Amino acid sequence: MPSNALRNQYVWGVATFGLGGLLVAAYRGVKLSIVVCTFCLVALAFASTVVYWFAKRKVWVGISSEGLRGPGFLGMRTTILWSHSVMLTPISPPSAGSVPGITVMKVDRDGIPTSLGSVFVPRAILQSASFQAALQKHAPAGHPLLVHTLRAA
Repeated sequence: MPSNALRNQYVWGVATFGLGGLLVAAYRGVKLSIVVCTFCLVALAFASTVVYWFAKRKVWVGISSEGLRGPGFLGMRTTILWSHSVMLTPISPPSAGSVPGITVMKVDRDGIPTSLGSVFVPRAILQSASFQAALQKHAPAGHPLLVHTLRAA
């Protein structure tokens, strides 16, 4: 996942949670000292930094000459071969939370998607130059994911 996309997500999380806590405390009439507020914000920023560090090192989606590998429905790692028939959907799986992106779903011979044969690709990864270069290198011409990224670029 590109660092700037993760950083934006975590900075907004820390800011929203911290400001929300202060507003609730003010609404409830709780008097907080500057020391308590500072400690809470520093602890929240530290926890978010640790989570950010782990998320930055996670391999979200892998592309190889065989196919696409990444988190599928409920977060299970799934591989979709380039030879499989697929469809793209803008629906994010529950395990992705609020991260926008698309889900590449494997379909059977009748065109019905199989929920356990899907890979979620976050939008930040779709838009990265390295992902697009790897996709152009490995995906066969006419693959829906390749067509989608070329059209979006």
